[in-house]
Amino acid sequence: MKERVEPRTNLFVLATLRSASGVAPVKVRDVSSTGMLLEGAAIPCVGTEVQIERASSVASGCIVWTAGGRAGVKFNSSADVQDWLPNRSNGQTRVDAMVKTIRSGMAPALAPRSVTPGPTLECDLAGLADEVELVSASLANDPRVLSHRHEELQRLDIVVQRLRLIAESSPKRI
Repeated sequence: MKERVEPRTNLFVLATLRSASGVAPVKVRDVSSTGMLLEGAAIPCVGTEVQIERASSVASGCIVWTAGGRAGVKFNSSADVQDWLPNRSNGQTRVDAMVKTIRSGMAPALAPRSVTPGPTLECDLAGLADEVELVSASLANDPRVLSHRHEELQRLDIVVQRLRLIAESSPKRI
């Protein structure tokens, strides 16, 4: 196997895959400036030109390998990895840990939200974004939900992104 030229960033975001054969929902599992790993039920053949879209991020490229519902895409031009990240805060680490816990078969303990003064609005909104993202990730793991409700899952992803933007620009509570 060839050594990677660019480092890969692991992630889990929903996107739309467009090709000459149609449009399909996919999960972006990792990304670098030169390509990405996709997972989905309708992966095109090797050599197919594709376009991957997520919110305002768009990348064009070619399928270079496929195996078991996964595909490698080589981009036609360099991409900004930051554009594909679900968020730029450390909240993603918490979400990753929660997804790992759920996948291990252990349900995370849900503590009631504190209503005592202290947390900032930013933290509250970021926490809501994390929870919506976790639910969305869980739903996207069900192939039936993914195939029938991919547009709704993308809307949830947009809600998460907007919550994070609002959190970043919100004034702090005293």
